[in-house]
Amino acid sequence: MATIAAVVGLALVVAALVGWSRLPGPVRREPGLDVLLITIDTLRADALGCYGNGTVETPWIDRLAAGGVRFEQVHAQNVVTLP
Repeated sequence: MATIAAVVGLALVVAALVGWSRLPGPVRREPGLDVLLITIDTLRADALGCYGNGTVETPWIDRLAAGGVRFEQVHAQNVVTLP
């Protein structure tokens, strides 16, 4: 019984280390690359973690928002969502 518990414990430690190693690091800034524009059809700001939604997981967009400039007030001139 102790052997099974030890194997399960070791498996949990290995799984935690693998998960930890896959966490995204800080955003790397390349010289000469100053603007990244992301356009997504029919996505509201309140559906993203970086804008305060704590019930969703958007780690890559949140990482980009934390390492760059995030706008609170933006208006689109032409909002068209084609079927």
